Amino acid sequence: MFLNTNKISVEILSSHELKWKKRDAVSDFRPFHALSFRILGDARFIHKDDICTAKSGDIVFVPNLYQYSLHTGDEYLFVIHFTSNQSLPNKIKTFSPDNPAYYEMRFKEFYSSWKRKQTGYEYECKSIFFRILMHIERDIEYQKFREKPDKLSEAVDYIHEHFTDSELSVHHLANLCGMSDTYFRKLFLSRFAVTPHIFINNLKLQYAMELLKSKYYTVSETAAKCGFENIYYFSSFIKKRTGKSPSELMKNN
Repeated sequence: MFLNTNKISVEILSSHELKWKKRDAVSDFRPFHALSFRILGDARFIHKDDICTAKSGDIVFVPNLYQYSLHTGDEYLFVIHFTSNQSLPNKIKTFSPDNPAYYEMRFKEFYSSWKRKQTGYEYECKSIFFRILMHIERDIEYQKFREKPDKLSEAVDYIHEHFTDSELSVHHLANLCGMSDTYFRKLFLSRFAVTPHIFINNLKLQYAMELLKSKYYTVSETAAKCGFENIYYFSSFIKKRTGKSPSELMKNN
């Protein structure tokens, strides 16, 4: 993951539109993280023995309290400064999206909202910020599929759409990819480090936990919505994965 976590909470501090001529500079020990999109200008960040380069169209994350020397040509970028309680990467990270125009639009939208400061702008900016992170994660995943074509993308999309279908099977997924069940399992395991069965069950567990904690549904209704035809098997599944029964999970939330 780009920021090493999908459970990030943030406090947005500021957003800036920056334009510089060619320059060499040394950063301060800034107490905030920075996420930027470079519209123009290549840059080289040097921190001790680490050298990181970024070009036009790249997204750059710089962690807090990270001092570096910067060498650039003419630059034009938008940057978001923020803090977080989560542990984020401790070094500079860059990402080169396939569609930089999308990110340019989002960063400009963020800056415009932050600058206007109309009622509710904080919510709007956080929404844009998390949409940016969402698209980064999806783009990284798509790029992995393209770099190592393994015909799994269609099956993975199908799983996310149909994981609550009680009739979903490895055989059907393998057919979607035009391969044998055995080869599909092997390829899936090498890609995701879990079997297709565990991958599907992880999605079912996450969904079941959300339904149980909402208290809108009974245990039997939750089981049915998650694709379990047998409530006893569902209860056993939840107990094995969480150490608590479905009823206990409902009571504790």
